[in-house]
Amino acid sequence: NSYATGSVTSTGSQVGGLAGMVQTSSTITNSYATGAVTGISQVGGLVGLAYGSITHSYATGRVTGTGDYTGGLVGRADRSSTISNSYATGEVTGSDYTGGLVGFAGKSSRVTNSYWDTETTGQTKSAGGTGKTTEEMKNKDTYEGWDFESTWQINEDSYPTLR
Repeated sequence: NSYATGSVTSTGSQVGGLAGMVQTSSTITNSYATGAVTGISQVGGLVGLAYGSITHSYATGRVTGTGDYTGGLVGRADRSSTISNSYATGEVTGSDYTGGLVGFAGKSSRVTNSYWDTETTGQTKSAGGTGKTTEEMKNKDTYEGWDFESTWQINEDSYPTLR
């Protein structure tokens, strides 16, 4: 139940709009970040490096990584991390392992019911999730399994927001 709206700039790694790193057994839920994020490696709009769980969260700011592992929501998801019911919409630029939602996901990580906007992120690929057009991202029917009764809300011609 957290959010961040400021820009984050670092000359290092593990840089996120809300958290640099989510440790194993840690959880981020019902959270978002809207500011631009810039770093070298493991750079994400919400989290730079995720070993834990992220659910019901989103990132909308521009994400820029000059090294590996850059993602609209998470730069690198590893060690059985999980990402669910989340999305990203900000422009994403990086080097190797760059994705609209997730830059890199380890074999034991899972990404479910999560999306990125292929038009606004400028990314056609991601290490997890499903790419959608801006029009699809602003349509409630896109978000299979999401709780629009108590967790999310969506207004006409806008992305979902947390209640």
